[in-house]
Amino acid sequence: MRTASQNATFISPPFDDDPYEPPGQKLASHLANSLGTLESICQPVSPVENWRDAGWSIEFKWNDADLLLVVAGTGEINRWGVQIADANPPGLFSRLFGKRASDHSMEVWTVARFVNAHLDAMGCSMIRWRIDGYPDETFGEPTPPEPKRSSGS
Repeated sequence: MRTASQNATFISPPFDDDPYEPPGQKLASHLANSLGTLESICQPVSPVENWRDAGWSIEFKWNDADLLLVVAGTGEINRWGVQIADANPPGLFSRLFGKRASDHSMEVWTVARFVNAHLDAMGCSMIRWRIDGYPDETFGEPTPPEPKRSSGS
């Protein structure tokens, strides 16, 4: 079973970002630093990196799961999107040759709950979460929804 992503949108207090970089660098750095406080279970794999000139990404290892957190603007002032997902899902050829995806949905959910608490502590508002989709007022929840457990769990 593949790993379900956790996706959030929210409004944050303003950040003074570098005008020559994609917006959200300070927000992403803030989230990366907060993840770094959990050294016993979370190890950063990469620094905050420019993600496709549209936002920022942070690769990290949570227990045995390689995960990716992406921060990007939504096009509205101070409104952001965050996605937490598997960093290295097997591609087409890997799957053709028998590699199976590991389900790290519970690890993603645990990170999402931590990020949600951190966003709330930062004074963010209108936080909405959704599994594998864009969260909004209709299709979103105020806290990260727990993923369905696979039948093999």
